[in-house]
Formats: sequence, C-alpha cells, structure tokens
Amino acid sequence: MFERRKVERALRAVIDPELGLDIVTLGMVRTIDVGRGGGRVEVALTTSACPLTDRIQADVRRALEEALGEAAAGVELRFTEMTAEEKKALADRLLMRHKLSNDARSRIYRHNPEVRILAVQSGKGGVGKSTLSANLAIALARRGHRVGVLDADIYGHSIPRLVGLKGAVVVDVMTVPPVVHGVKWMSIGLFQEQNLPILWRGPMLTKTLRHLSDAVYWGPLDVLVLDLPPGTGDLALDVRELFPARRYEVLVTTPEATAAHVAERAGAMNRSTLLGVIENMASVVCRHCGARDRIFGEGGGRAVAEALGVPLLGEVPFVSGGGLLLDDPHAGAALSAVVDRLLERIAALEASGAQAAEKRPLGPLVLARPN
Repeated sequence: MFERRKVERALRAVIDPELGLDIVTLGMVRTIDVGRGGGRVEVALTTSACPLTDRIQADVRRALEEALGEAAAGVELRFTEMTAEEKKALADRLLMRHKLSNDARSRIYRHNPEVRILAVQSGKGGVGKSTLSANLAIALARRGHRVGVLDADIYGHSIPRLVGLKGAVVVDVMTVPPVVHGVKWMSIGLFQEQNLPILWRGPMLTKTLRHLSDAVYWGPLDVLVLDLPPGTGDLALDVRELFPARRYEVLVTTPEATAAHVAERAGAMNRSTLLGVIENMASVVCRHCGARDRIFGEGGGRAVAEALGVPLLGEVPFVSGGGLLLDDPHAGAALSAVVDRLLERIAALEASGAQAAEKRPLGPLVLARPN
C-alpha cells in the first residue's frame, strides 16, 4: 500500500501537455500494482496516435524511477488507449472542473470577460494574415501568456500547414486542441485528411465556427486569437455576435496601394475595438548588408492607420522560406515591438473604459517578459 501511494503521488507530477492536468486527476492511470519485487502500472492515453505520447511515456518512466529508485526496473509499464466509456468520463470530468453543463459550454470563451479575443483581419487574401496570426500567438505564449488560436478562415484555412499540425484528439463529444510552440490550435483543417475544398453556405460556416469554439476543451486562456477570413463577409460579421466580450481587432495589410485601399474598408467595420494596423511584407532585408528594399511599395499601412484613426503598430519585413517569422532577427524584432504596442493599446482601452461592459483589471496580460 505504501509503495502504491508513492507511485500515485509521483504520477500526479505527470501533466498531460494538451489538457494541462495531471494524469491521475484525468483518470488516465488504470492500474497501480507495485511492491518491493516489481509490479505493473497501466496508463490509458486519450488516443494511441497522440503526437505527445513519447513525452508522456518518458515523464511516467521518470516519475516511477523517482518514486521507486532501482526497483522501477522491475515494474511493467503499459500504455493503452482509453475506451469509449473512459473518454466519456474524462469529458464529464473536464466539464465538471469548469462547473459547466453541456448546455453552458458555449459560455466558456465567447462570453467570458476574463479572456481577450484578438481577431486578426484583412481586406483581401495574400497579405500574410494567417502567418501573422500564428506568430503573434506564439510571441504572446513566449511571454508567458496562455494562448489559443481559432482558425476562423473556414474556406482558406492554412494554420495547420503553417504550424505543422497533424490532427486533434476527440474525447467523447469534446475536442482537445493540439499544443505546438506553447499554443493551443484549432482549425477545420485538423479534421480533413485531404486538401479538398469546403463548399458550404453561410449558415453552415457559422455553425462550424460555433462548434470549433464551443466543443473544444481549451483549458484556461488569457488570449484567444481568431484568424478571420479576409473581407467583410458572413463570418466576419458573425464574430461580432459570437464573441461579444473583450474583443479586439488587428488589421493586416501590405504596403501596396490596392491592398491598403481594401483593408481600409474591412477596418471600418470595427473602429471602436480596432487596436491598430500591421503592415506586413513592408520590406525585404538583405541578409548580407542589412539594406532594406521596399519592393512592394511604401506607406500603405500608415495610410490605412491614418484613415481609420488608429496607430500603425509596426512594419514587418518579408521573410522567404518556411519557419517562424519570430526566428528571423529582423521580422522577430518587428513582431516583438508589435506585441508591445498591442498590449499597451489593450491596457489603455480598458483603463479608459472603452470596453465599459468589462471593467476588470488587466490581470495576466502584462508587458513583462518571463525570465
């Protein structure tokens, strides 16, 4: 009995990285049968195809070694997949932790004033909106904030490919968003096996967006980033109703005059909650001498910001190839400055009462960087 308690206590230090809770609390530990001569420990994962399986297995083995020392070598360690009944129990357990019923789940984020909604929009496609959405989310996570990304661009979803996502885990009626770069991600693209077009009308798009928000176990969040579809269509309008609490917008454009002209129309939808404009692909920086060449034009972002009466949050240079913009020295520095200004703008708006319905302190959204 003493050995069993030692093992259980040690396993409580093993955290499921997607759910954010220990595997004992989650009911993933099926069997602990150990003694001085060995024994058996069985852990049931949400799915055998979980991309973080290796990490969980390594953490469990480490916990056993810390609890039992050399005797851990005699313990048989088995990893299996949860049954349908166990997944249902896990889903119920997660809902109970939030003291929510199935009917109340929709209130978790869409009406939660504790979570900032950061909607990234553009007037037209091809300006790097999704790339900036992903990089802004990762930049916030690197500062210690709890961040999720909802790919609301149903027709033109690109977040899974940008970040390298391979699918999501479904636990009974709930979906567990994959965690990459410290951010939780959700997209309709996680449920498509092939790159097929989505041929839906407006009502189906709204239903899908609601499902991607409500039927997902996000866990505690500080910021939910929405990667909106370009333009002023159904989904852009629906977001205003689906996410009424603490919603802010960021407008992305390129320096090119036509892109800026179209972006101005999109930004006019949400003047009162528009934090500012980001000019993407503002220049190309020579990797040898550092000279900047503005091959896409100049001044589009500033012109849009002035027309809408909001700040130009920053000019992000073009980066060729794959990888994160944050890992490029020039684009990374520009994005870091953008995040500083975003947080300053949110703090100023909330302090001035611009979000009068949600007069709560800024809480964890601070400018300080984690050590």
